[in-house]
Amino acid sequence: MELDKFSLTPLYIQLKEWIASRMEDGTYSPGSRIPSELELCESLDLSRPTVRQAVSELVAEGRLVIQRGKGTFVPTAQEPIEIHLASISHFSVLSSDLQENAELLSCDVRKGEKANREETEVRFRLFDKGIPYALCRSLVPVPFFPNLAPDLKSGRPLLERTANRYAYLPNRAKVRILVRASTEAEARRLRMSRSSPVLVLQIQYLSRSGDVCERSETVLRADRCVLDFDSSRSGASAP
Repeated sequence: MELDKFSLTPLYIQLKEWIASRMEDGTYSPGSRIPSELELCESLDLSRPTVRQAVSELVAEGRLVIQRGKGTFVPTAQEPIEIHLASISHFSVLSSDLQENAELLSCDVRKGEKANREETEVRFRLFDKGIPYALCRSLVPVPFFPNLAPDLKSGRPLLERTANRYAYLPNRAKVRILVRASTEAEARRLRMSRSSPVLVLQIQYLSRSGDVCERSETVLRADRCVLDFDSSRSGASAP
């Protein structure tokens, strides 16, 4: 494959396809380092911004990974994350500590669906071995957990956040599973190609009294997750 400087296709897109083709034919095998920006500039007679744009997009899509101080590499094949439909607590902000392998993206109070009731909207991202695999958005009624937003922002541990509020914690859940193409924002945050397939878990958590104590939507990379069903149990869990 040759780069055509007179083509209507931008050079950085041509370079992306060139690098991708060399990954597919094994020239750049999994785990191997691709040439540096300077090496690509010199060998292909390209500008630094053109090379940087192409490599940056491949990294953002998860097709290349940067190892600081070492260079840019083709990722090795990774085992998929198994999600067992038995306990969905991992995707609940009321049941997760959001300390390990999680990144809090935002936490704000907003108007709820019911009149005169506010909800705390929490967005967070989950990682496995440094790779993001899930985007989570939870809505929790403020009357149930009035201090949830400041507690999360301050990094307060789960046991302290939920102390004396056990009646409002999730006891069971209703789960709906969808498959669709990712949005541009989801693809960017999950480091995958645009419009890649994602699994969407829409979960309604119920307390012991039957009140809806949390509603959430979790977007999962379909290429990194496997759903495991067990007819004797219900729910979902994370690795």
